[in-house]
Amino acid sequence: MISSHTPARTANLLRVILAFFGSYAHSIKMIVRPHSVECFTEHPGESHDLVTGSFFVESLNGFNGKESSFDLTVTDPHSKEIYNAIGETEHKFEYQANTAGVYTVCFTNMGDRSEQLTYFSHTGHHWDHGKATKKHLDPVLEALQNLDAQVAQVSEDSKYHKHRAVRHARTTTSTQSRVKLMALLESAVMILAAVFQLFFVKRLFRKRESFDYGRVDRNRYSI
Repeated sequence: MISSHTPARTANLLRVILAFFGSYAHSIKMIVRPHSVECFTEHPGESHDLVTGSFFVESLNGFNGKESSFDLTVTDPHSKEIYNAIGETEHKFEYQANTAGVYTVCFTNMGDRSEQLTYFSHTGHHWDHGKATKKHLDPVLEALQNLDAQVAQVSEDSKYHKHRAVRHARTTTSTQSRVKLMALLESAVMILAAVFQLFFVKRLFRKRESFDYGRVDRNRYSI
């Protein structure tokens, strides 16, 4: 006998599959000028959609000191701030949409030079286990409902750690180059100082010898 719940389960399964492919992810690279603000939008399609991601700040001319700090603010369709991160050069974020609509994401460059900003984000829906159980959804449907959010989280973590590793490797390489340059400069200064000391000591001895010879001559003629 075919269960009367089969059509309902099939409909639920189709909705889950559509939701899975309806989620989206994107990345953006932009140059942000000193003390300026750059904004763009996210579009969660449902209430309680989860937006996850990360951002990194990189110097345009390679590593030449600490990158400028950025402030991140997120406002909902009613212009209410729902998330912020202050004074960061790299950051992972996660916030939940309180309603469907247009969310504004703004970055403020707090530094005195232009910097490159790299931004990753993913929007999906995470289903609550308790609510799913109350609706009598079977474990397979519940697993499918949460699969997209879990895959997105793994993907974001992978991007975050990969980009962070590349960024830190670049910083380490640049720092090593600066250390080598400083060591060479220090060696050059020490060599120049040694040469100067050598010539100074030779000149001092020459003056002393001239003074001694002059005194000997004066003593000879005074006899």
